[in-house]
Amino acid sequence: MSWIEEDRLLLYCCRKEIDDEIKDRIIEAERNNIDWDCFLKKARENGISAVVYFKLNQIKKDCPNIPSFIFKELKKD
Repeated sequence: MSWIEEDRLLLYCCRKEIDDEIKDRIIEAERNNIDWDCFLKKARENGISAVVYFKLNQIKKDCPNIPSFIFKELKKD
């Protein structure tokens, strides 16, 4: 099975804790041409928007490539 970057990023965001290794993986993933609309759609389809928002918000300052609309949309969910 081949994982797309959006899936991988969602999985990282669902980890119980964001340690330095996972934070580095998230930072690397968000730099790899993420289709943010697809990412948001998958988060919503899987009912994990709140978890994803919480985790990404914890490391927001380290992830400048995440568009602000992602935070706004996830926060609404």
